[in-house]
Amino acid sequence: MSRQIRIVCVGVLAFAIGAATVCDAQRAGRDPEVVKEQFNAVAQRLDMGGDLFVVANVDGLIEEWVGNLVEMVTLIPETDSEAAKVQAVLEKLPAFLEKNGFYAVKGFGMSVVPRADGLHNVKTFLSRDAAAAGLPLWRGLVGLQQRRLAGLDFLPADTVFADAGAGDLKQIWKLVREGVAELAPAEAAAAFDQGLAAASLQLGTSLDDLIGTLGDEGFLSVQFSQSASVDLPMPTGEMMSMPSPSLLVGIAVADDTLVNVIDAQLTQKGMPVIKSDSNGTVLRTVPLPLPVPVPLQPTYTTHEGMFLFGSSTDVVSAALSASREKNGLVYGEEFRKAFEGVSMTNNGISYVSPRFAEVLADVQAKAMATAEQQNPEAGKFFASFMKKQGPQSSAMATFNWKSGILTTGTSSSGGREILASLAVAPVGLMAAIAIPSFVKARQTSQQNACINNLRIIDAAKEQWALANRKSEGDEVDLAGICEYIKGGTLPVCPQGGVYTVNPIGEDPTCSIPGHSLP
Repeated sequence: MSRQIRIVCVGVLAFAIGAATVCDAQRAGRDPEVVKEQFNAVAQRLDMGGDLFVVANVDGLIEEWVGNLVEMVTLIPETDSEAAKVQAVLEKLPAFLEKNGFYAVKGFGMSVVPRADGLHNVKTFLSRDAAAAGLPLWRGLVGLQQRRLAGLDFLPADTVFADAGAGDLKQIWKLVREGVAELAPAEAAAAFDQGLAAASLQLGTSLDDLIGTLGDEGFLSVQFSQSASVDLPMPTGEMMSMPSPSLLVGIAVADDTLVNVIDAQLTQKGMPVIKSDSNGTVLRTVPLPLPVPVPLQPTYTTHEGMFLFGSSTDVVSAALSASREKNGLVYGEEFRKAFEGVSMTNNGISYVSPRFAEVLADVQAKAMATAEQQNPEAGKFFASFMKKQGPQSSAMATFNWKSGILTTGTSSSGGREILASLAVAPVGLMAAIAIPSFVKARQTSQQNACINNLRIIDAAKEQWALANRKSEGDEVDLAGICEYIKGGTLPVCPQGGVYTVNPIGEDPTCSIPGHSLP
């Protein structure tokens, strides 16, 4: 799912809740001019004239949620010692969240404008207090300075999905450490410190020092082979063919500490590591003789300040080649066209290629076909919906400004599709819960009906054997036992199983596993 699709769910929810929040604020005497200014701060970052334009003022919404949470906890009797500890933490939580920028969000907006080529210009903007831009929360999520991300050069030419950003893990870790120190009860904080000490002992280096070597950039990508394919088993027993996939992860690092730690851990566990050379860069591959349908040879290395981990040696080698030869994804015509007019000096990009979208749509269609076999009505509904949506490709870039975070780019999804996907989401959630339960209930009912049929057959065998003086081991006359069954014929398994009557003294059986007499 592309970045703008992920964020629109939050946006539309914020629109619904934010509208009520604004009304409440106005009833409470909030200055309408302030509300208008905050609206304009978001609206001016978006595009008018499209098929979707949403602006929500959510100033104070997070504070209200946290306040309600604190208020609910205060209703718990103080005689509960655990509740008292939770209450003590929550009493300090609002100040901690405010200090670290969690309350800095003011508004959210989204616009979608159709283009002549069938794509759509999509923008989202999250407005924020300018003073919070440099706080650990926001630096950890989206980074601080805009720049051309070095990790993009490592993306191989056959990359079909990429999500890269300038988020700083050190800042997230700093936030976690401060949260434990300021909020956690003494015993919980002590247990956390003990856990860190144990982890550091296990790793052979301080966890703080290890995280301190990580840079403020990372990426995740998926590659599809241009020639090889794999067959994946479906729940129905059929096989589904798709291009052979590979996974590549990159994290900016200051030195080789991370590689050295992994080396030491593998050596300690007695796992073999095969080293190979790629134009002067040492690759480390862990052979895993696992029966999996996709190629799996975990490989890692460090090159030019970037730690690389891939699902195969080939994908890591391709990443190194792309970096050296400048012939990877970002130098291809498809990528340049997708991001045409979008600055590559930014805080992150999200790319879902048409090929990835088509393969994903094919997988979803086959999954819907499986669901249709289990529940025809629900399966047909979702299959029809997925067909109308079509493959969902996108190319988005994120920019962190002091005033807020802008995401802009193109998508194959228009405003109608986005709203339709949101409208069907609750139905999908209900179906995800209901369909398995329905299928299980139906299977249980069919199993019980089959077992009852076996009891009828067994009773008929006994009556026939008694009337014809048959002993254990004697073969059964089917026509004879049917005279003792209502209707004069053998019952039928509701799941299509085949009954075997068996000789006298043996229980009748069904070919469906689990359909047997107790």
